[in-house]
Amino acid sequence: MVLVFVVLVAVLTLVEVCLIAAIFITGQKLIHEIHQTYEGLKEKASPVKENLRVGLHDIDGIVNGFDRAIRNLNQLVEGTKYQVLRLNGLIECSGNRERAQKSKASEVVTSTTREVKTTWSIAERAVLIPLHEGSAVVRAVWHGLRFWYAARRRD
Repeated sequence: MVLVFVVLVAVLTLVEVCLIAAIFITGQKLIHEIHQTYEGLKEKASPVKENLRVGLHDIDGIVNGFDRAIRNLNQLVEGTKYQVLRLNGLIECSGNRERAQKSKASEVVTSTTREVKTTWSIAERAVLIPLHEGSAVVRAVWHGLRFWYAARRRD
């Protein structure tokens, strides 16, 4: 019985050693397959990695381009703000000038109207009144001559 027990233990130990060896060999195969898969992925990922690196470099260039464009737009906006402020100042200045010109034109028209009225009154006194008086004298002379000729005809 002891011998059966020893044989049984020896057989079980041998089976156990075989199982451990099989697990070890399977583990080694699994490690080898994992290593081959890793190397295959590494080979396949290398161009993708390089493409990604180039793509990221291109994206970096695009981002830098956008950054420059944003800075340029910012400068353009600032320049436009300055030009708008300057244009508003010019409009306000021209508005002030326009108001001043309107005021000056109004003064000129008022002054001219006043001068025309003054000139008219002078012309009226200097020309029209004497003309009217001369006309009255001519009418009086004419009526007087008419009366005289009419009286002479009757005589």
